[in-house]
Amino acid sequence: MRNQLIVDTMNRWHFIILTVITILISLAVAGVSIYYHRVVLTTEITPLVVDVSSYSNGTYALVQSLDVQKYDKWLEVYLKLEPKNEINEEISFYAETQLHIVKDFHDNVNSFNRTYTTRCFIDKCDDIIFVTDDAVQEAKYIILVAIKDIENKFNSTGLTISLRVSKAFKSHTIFSLSLTITLVFISIITFIILFGIAIKKKEFNIYVNFNLLLSFGMILFNDPFVALGFYANYISIEYVDNVLMELYMFILFVWIFFHVDHLKLLAIEEPYPILQWILRSCVLIAYFFCFILYFFMNILHHSSSITGSPNPIMDDIKAIRDLLQVVLVFWILMSEFFSFTQVMNPINRKRLFFLTPFTLLVAVACVIQLFFQNDSHNNIPIPVCMVKLMNTYFVIVMCFCFYQIKNDLATISLLHTTETNQTILYDEYDMFDSEDDKPIL
Repeated sequence: MRNQLIVDTMNRWHFIILTVITILISLAVAGVSIYYHRVVLTTEITPLVVDVSSYSNGTYALVQSLDVQKYDKWLEVYLKLEPKNEINEEISFYAETQLHIVKDFHDNVNSFNRTYTTRCFIDKCDDIIFVTDDAVQEAKYIILVAIKDIENKFNSTGLTISLRVSKAFKSHTIFSLSLTITLVFISIITFIILFGIAIKKKEFNIYVNFNLLLSFGMILFNDPFVALGFYANYISIEYVDNVLMELYMFILFVWIFFHVDHLKLLAIEEPYPILQWILRSCVLIAYFFCFILYFFMNILHHSSSITGSPNPIMDDIKAIRDLLQVVLVFWILMSEFFSFTQVMNPINRKRLFFLTPFTLLVAVACVIQLFFQNDSHNNIPIPVCMVKLMNTYFVIVMCFCFYQIKNDLATISLLHTTETNQTILYDEYDMFDSEDDKPIL
């Protein structure tokens, strides 16, 4: 081989070390996620509701005042209905919601009116989010909710009404912000190192270009604007963070597809099926178009902290985007698994064995986030900062291990072996690759 990748020069101990580090990071992510989920669930508070007993003509008046700090990061206020008797039906009601954000003698008023529907089963009803603010201000939040029982179900079923509040914690906010800023600096330094090596060695081949693209995607994924979103409280920054994460996923899909296809082409030495390439390109383009369109619709639709009416078009676009992401993840995993039957060269199989577990872990994290998250912060399976930590580690490892080097640089590789020994070793593997070529003992 004229050129090698760093992964070609790694021995068993390097893989063991990377495996141990990967397991430790995965355990840390799982532990922090479980702790965060339990803390949020157990620290939800039920504030006192003013005028909850004033009932006239089927109208309930709920008022709540909250002192919100910047470190609360996000805030959710939702209606809690608890039937006194066992029921199994849907309950609809009309609500007029007002949110007053009072800061420095200035009252910013947001209001919205709509009909809500909740599903009640036995002694529990689905919670209804009235207010959700992903970039809170340090101010007094006054929530006023006027509920009109249009179906006369509240009194007949004996529903107990209350408002509940969930918000982030100062310790979690500081930890998340500090970790994210650290990952941003690490991502930028990684990109500068890779770009500097490429300029110094004057090597801008296909491997280097894709690694630079992936490392740049890692910078976008960690979101350099996260500090601005925290200090300036711009709600649009949250949507920018989401679209940058989707853009990173798009770049990651392209990077993985390239490496898997390249290994298969080296193995079969035949032209790639053009129809399969066109179909996959169409799926990637459709995925890119969907998450960009969903981002702009989010900006236009969520102009207020009050939860508005559901947008069927947005829901459809989000469903298509999620479906395409699942298709791409499944396609990648199937391509890698089936490649093991085609890629027989020991060098390329070593690359494939290295690429598959990292891809599998990234895919599992994506699927968990996709299937278990919803519009509430309470049900996020993995905190975003921990997802960024895991992906940053994976990207750094893959970028450096799949970096192409010349044979005259193999002496400074991780294995510290000479070019001659490496070439002889791979030639011996190639000689005994087939059953007919094996020596007869």
